[in-house]
Amino acid sequence: MVPFAAGGPTDVVARTLGAAMGKTLGQTVVVENKLGAGGTVAAGYVAKAAPDGYTFFIHHNGMATAPALYRKLAFDPLKDFEYVSMAVDVPMTLLARKDFPANNLRELVAYVKANQTRSTSPTPASGPCRSCAG
Repeated sequence: MVPFAAGGPTDVVARTLGAAMGKTLGQTVVVENKLGAGGTVAAGYVAKAAPDGYTFFIHHNGMATAPALYRKLAFDPLKDFEYVSMAVDVPMTLLARKDFPANNLRELVAYVKANQTRSTSPTPASGPCRSCAG
């Protein structure tokens, strides 16, 4: 189960792992995407799935931030899941337009402080850690 859209980074990792698992197991591994609420919709679904060994869940550090961001969750990230492995290590990068006046983090912080009403930072979803960083 992937809590994000098909074609995104988490989906690509899940499909790569699924293909390798399928070869090892000698059977098809189906990757399903269940979107919504920063991954908490899929997490709630997986938490209620039959404990038969056929449902795996791949998520990122949004599982750690969810309890702080959502008042009610359909799962407990520490009690409802057995953490198996870290699948990948994904660095986060900070990018801006080529003509942006800041050239490093120190200059960016100074720029944002001086331009608070004009500074914005996009994020693809609410909930994951990248939306907490800005």
